[in-house]
Amino acid sequence: MKVRALLLATLLALPARAQESDADKLFREARALMEQGNFERACPKLEESQRLDPGEGTLANLAECYERVGKLADALATWRKLLQGLPANHERRDFVRAKTAELLPKIPTLTIRLPPGAPKATEVTLDGEPAKIGAPITLNPGPYVVEVKEPLRAAKRYDVTLGEGEKRELVVGSGSENVDDLDADSTAPLTNPEAKSNGKRTTGFISLAIGGAALLGYGAIELALLGDCGGNKRCGSDPAGKQRGAQVLFGLGAVGVGIGTVLVLTSKSTEEPERVTIIRPLLGRRGGALTIERRF
Repeated sequence: MKVRALLLATLLALPARAQESDADKLFREARALMEQGNFERACPKLEESQRLDPGEGTLANLAECYERVGKLADALATWRKLLQGLPANHERRDFVRAKTAELLPKIPTLTIRLPPGAPKATEVTLDGEPAKIGAPITLNPGPYVVEVKEPLRAAKRYDVTLGEGEKRELVVGSGSENVDDLDADSTAPLTNPEAKSNGKRTTGFISLAIGGAALLGYGAIELALLGDCGGNKRCGSDPAGKQRGAQVLFGLGAVGVGIGTVLVLTSKSTEEPERVTIIRPLLGRRGGALTIERRF
């Protein structure tokens, strides 16, 4: 352990130069922040220092900084990058290799899969970037957003939080309803209860109108028969046929009014305050009528 600590201290102490450059200044400031425990501010300075003037010491510090702030996947990638750049006989290779082996089981992965039959044009993003499908994605612990988009369907969002060392599989699919005019970026529910209620209400009134017309037809035939058969006179031509027609119209009218009444009363208007609709068919042996009453 003493040897490993010494090697780490040696790596973290680099670089040392005669004249301080911008990269050196950033490195020095980052090291001071790390010694204060302020790793969140130190990491960006080390990233910029490494960009300006790549070096083994800066890379080792950056890997250590990533690990301290919980960016374990970034830390592993940085240690591996450092290992690749070290000569085969470098004295610090064993230490860096040990660091990668220590981090590896702590790295969470997310495997995103599509259900069978998913359209080829399906788009899947992870935090806004195209996501790899069917293979583990190495990530830092923390929250992520997976979004799925299919043609003519609403986008669907999945919120995923990965813990240290967690291996997660996620089967994703977009919304189940067709959306011809819905914005593809929308994640709002596709079903519209108000629209369904309005459609149900409209169907109810149509059924009432048909049923009412049938009942009025029944009443007209009955009145005609009453006129033709008044007193002891013979009824008009084909009275039996007219009677059967009247009975058919009565049956259709009763069914239509019944169905329409149920549909209207079980729906709710989206444009008006709640009110009660009372529909009363007035039926008799020789006539029929339909009354509709609205109570506010």
